[in-house]
Amino acid sequence: MPRCRVGLLKDQPRTIEIRDLDVPELGPDGELVLRTMLCGICGSDLHRFHGSTARETNLGHEILGVVEKVPPDWLAASGEPLAPGDVVVPETRIPCHRCEYCRGVGSRPEKLLDYSHCPNQRGLGGIPLDEKPLLSGGWSDFVELPRGAIVHRIPAQVAPAAAVLLEPFSVAMKAVRVAAVNGDDVVVVLGPGPIGLLAVVAAREAGARHVVLAGARGDEVRLKLGLDLGAHSTIDITATDPLDAVKATNRGRPATRTIDATGHVAGFELGLQLLGRGGVMVTVGGSAVDQKASVSPTDLVTRQIDIRASQLGANQYEACIAVLATNAYPLESLVSHRFPLDALEQAMLTFEARGACIKPVIVFD
Repeated sequence: MPRCRVGLLKDQPRTIEIRDLDVPELGPDGELVLRTMLCGICGSDLHRFHGSTARETNLGHEILGVVEKVPPDWLAASGEPLAPGDVVVPETRIPCHRCEYCRGVGSRPEKLLDYSHCPNQRGLGGIPLDEKPLLSGGWSDFVELPRGAIVHRIPAQVAPAAAVLLEPFSVAMKAVRVAAVNGDDVVVVLGPGPIGLLAVVAAREAGARHVVLAGARGDEVRLKLGLDLGAHSTIDITATDPLDAVKATNRGRPATRTIDATGHVAGFELGLQLLGRGGVMVTVGGSAVDQKASVSPTDLVTRQIDIRASQLGANQYEACIAVLATNAYPLESLVSHRFPLDALEQAMLTFEARGACIKPVIVFD
């Protein structure tokens, strides 16, 4: 009988338990079974850590694993068969593959062929322990993926510390593509967290003429990393007027595209302020549900500004894998902290304190 260690978010806020489970069989209902190598900790995990859950939940959706058990006819997203020993990353949501957002109906706008809208989707790292599959999150020695999960094989030349970033990279890549960045654009990325830093890479890959990464006091290490990842310049918005700083990089004009990855209403509002006429802002950071931004409809009309939103990374994983395989960017440097599963609570508290912690990952034996 396999024995599996699982990190569980309890029904009390800020309470995690590491439990040893005796599992009668791995993948009892035809699931694809992965042995977890690394699991990144995401801001959404931290939000749930601050709150509570009615039922014990095995979190963790930034999963890098090795195929342990393959049911018949399981294919990678590329259409190739999977085999034991393959290193893979599963997409964080399991779509239904049946609704109009998953399969499309006739000629559909691009955003309506996106499973992030699927009303029947299930999320890895969010299924309570008393629902199947039992091992549905990356805070576990093993992960069981039900039929319908989308799994990507990772090329051998991609280091594990880069591969574990595939899920957040897909989020950043989608945001940049929703912004329709091209070679004429000056792009300001607001927020030097993992999504913002990866958005710098995505904007460079899109050919942006100039990429600016904006942060605040205390973000010096992150801003330096942004330069290493391809930003042409950085801004400390607490030390200078951000609009003047952007104009200095763009022949006296504001940005043409902004990506708000701050997770704060102030970042959303600043993203609008930094745009020139006809500009596009994409917000991907989100914020507390009860927070409201101040927006002037007249200003939007006068400047003909587009506000777009982006969630998850549907349809972007293969593009991100192609970038990872070039080894052109020092992406491994985003993984700033590593913890064993037994130190999961310490990992969450370290991430919460921010400081030098950019992306913590849980490392499995």
